[in-house]
Amino acid sequence: MRSKPGSDHRSSVSGRLLHIAGVLLFIGGLSLPIFQNKLSLFTVPTLSENRNLHLKPDTHLDDRSLIERIYLGGVKYTRKYEDFFNDHFGFRHLLIMLKNEIDRFVFGVSDDLLFGADGFLFQKSVIEEDLIRADSVSSEKLAEVQKNILRMHRYLQKRGIKLVTILCRERETLYPEKILLPTVKRPEITNAERYVRFFKEHPEIPFIDSLPALQRMKTNYPVFYKTDFHWNSMGAYAVSKELIPALTSLYGETAQFKTPFNVVERPGFSGTANLYLATFSTPPEVATEISYVPDSAVNQVVPPKYPADFHYRQSPRKGLLPATVFLGNSFSPYFFKIGLAEHFEEVIYVFKGHMKFQPLEKLLLPETKLVVWQFNEFDIGTFYLDPSVWASIDETEEEESSR
Repeated sequence: MRSKPGSDHRSSVSGRLLHIAGVLLFIGGLSLPIFQNKLSLFTVPTLSENRNLHLKPDTHLDDRSLIERIYLGGVKYTRKYEDFFNDHFGFRHLLIMLKNEIDRFVFGVSDDLLFGADGFLFQKSVIEEDLIRADSVSSEKLAEVQKNILRMHRYLQKRGIKLVTILCRERETLYPEKILLPTVKRPEITNAERYVRFFKEHPEIPFIDSLPALQRMKTNYPVFYKTDFHWNSMGAYAVSKELIPALTSLYGETAQFKTPFNVVERPGFSGTANLYLATFSTPPEVATEISYVPDSAVNQVVPPKYPADFHYRQSPRKGLLPATVFLGNSFSPYFFKIGLAEHFEEVIYVFKGHMKFQPLEKLLLPETKLVVWQFNEFDIGTFYLDPSVWASIDETEEEESSR
């Protein structure tokens, strides 16, 4: 049975219209990010990225045409502009979040994170790169770092300063049972354990391995955040109870950590791991913390001067420890969130990165008597292998030997 001529014509027109509509939708889909980038037509969520986005290159050429900019800037300009465009095209944040939401809820994966038990988020780079690299350091390289530690001890000792060391254990070491997905495994004996043995062989350098204290606290309270790689104030409290008696014993005294053990639950905490998650909604956690109220009678936090990131000073009196420098990474500030500073006449915190650019003597207080050097498991196989960290000690020893 033949179709009517009119119906064939209508079908042909409908088909062309659908074809044209498809082409227009395709072109519109390609063009919409450009219009969004130029005109900000829609409000879209913004990502908090743990990096600096690429900036527009060679802005001094902005008054030239695109062809002129490419000609004058060459291949480097086009590559830089591509990096800039990839970081700033319209709907970029929305598309990244949508992709990450699909990965998280449909496939249970993330580009940067491992999803652990009970809401734990682990950074892949720490487990699969930092710790493996730290544990892969050769015995020769370890011996070099250990030699430098002894040199730092002698350097400070000549200046009447006592060195105390703290090995901060990783969240992956304290909570291996929370790591669910198959990933790389660390060796049975890690390089951290070799450092523990090294310090036992050198009792002239007071050493605190945080592992026993953290394990004891862990039996009743969490000592790390679920959504952040740092320890929480419970972890810092556990180690502080070991640290203060160790410091006071150096001066023939006996003291205990005096911050009250007041535990509070703080809902809504969101750590740095959530930045790597990069989704529309992030899983907040209820953080277990020590509630610390500064003693207003003695609290004297003062504006820190470079290179210090924290500075506390109070009037000298009996029972206080002398001027002290905490030298370490981002774990150290947690000590001061629970009142550790109130045990000292004066104390500053200096980030370890300054050791590469400043002589060690420039990182100290004028009247420094103690240096508390805090480092993590990944530090000992990465940062402290860099010769520039120890360069100032090299120069000082050369000067002293030439006299």
